[in-house]
Amino acid sequence: MGAEDGRRTLPSMPWQERETNPRSLGLASSDTKALQDLRPWIEAHAPAVIDECYAQVQRFEEARRWLADPNELARLKALQTDCLLSMTAGVPNETYLAHRLALDQAYERAGVPVQCYLVACDVLVRGLVRRLLRDYRNRRARGVAAVNALMTAVHLDMQLALDAALTHRRAENERAYRPLDARLH
Repeated sequence: MGAEDGRRTLPSMPWQERETNPRSLGLASSDTKALQDLRPWIEAHAPAVIDECYAQVQRFEEARRWLADPNELARLKALQTDCLLSMTAGVPNETYLAHRLALDQAYERAGVPVQCYLVACDVLVRGLVRRLLRDYRNRRARGVAAVNALMTAVHLDMQLALDAALTHRRAENERAYRPLDARLH
């Protein structure tokens, strides 16, 4: 199963190995604990933040086209929620990777440009951090730990999403140039 048969696979990345050391990813054990502790909080806030995220992305005409179908929009929001919740495991485990891949594939099928993904990620992070700061204002140390852990997880998520997009584009380019290359040789 790979790019040749039209189905996407995760790019080969060192942190996908089963014996991943969370510290090599920038995740301290305190980050893992903070992410795990955030799960109920994220469950409560994810729907509103994800709604804000997609509302912001829909400012772009290109995005409005791929989000015009309410069923597709609902499916993308559900996949985004699953991916966000799976981050609370504290390490990029197989469940998280499966959710990340499903979201990447859905974005790809819908024709979502990478720029829209980056805007969505920015809005998502800002919405989560704004709410975290508000809800943890009386528990500053815990709030700072939660924000730091969330930012580390989001950066890892962005790395995987961008690597997947680049891997897919590279495969598309190779397929597109194969006929030309065959004629030249």
